[in-house]
Amino acid sequence: MTDDLRIEVRSPRNGEYFRVNPDPASRDEVVLTRDEQGNLYVVAPALVPDLMRRAPERLERCTLFMVQNEAGETFLWPVARPVPETHPALLAMHEWICLRGLN
Repeated sequence: MTDDLRIEVRSPRNGEYFRVNPDPASRDEVVLTRDEQGNLYVVAPALVPDLMRRAPERLERCTLFMVQNEAGETFLWPVARPVPETHPALLAMHEWICLRGLN
């Protein structure tokens, strides 16, 4: 029997209250790619240099933040790098926030 662990990768939904885990171990800088259906995949670091030469337009450098909403659901929020100092993900490390006009 295999336990299938899935964590949604998405931005916060319009009107959703959320917090970002402030622990540096709860976020990571990654390179993502999308397939034709829009599904995101993390690129293994060893593959990044070759893929950057072949298809740089298919790669996104991001920081993945671990987020939890008021319902207790955990998700990963990919934010393009570099992350601006005023980005809501950084504010959400200190307080619950809700963004309006998203999605």
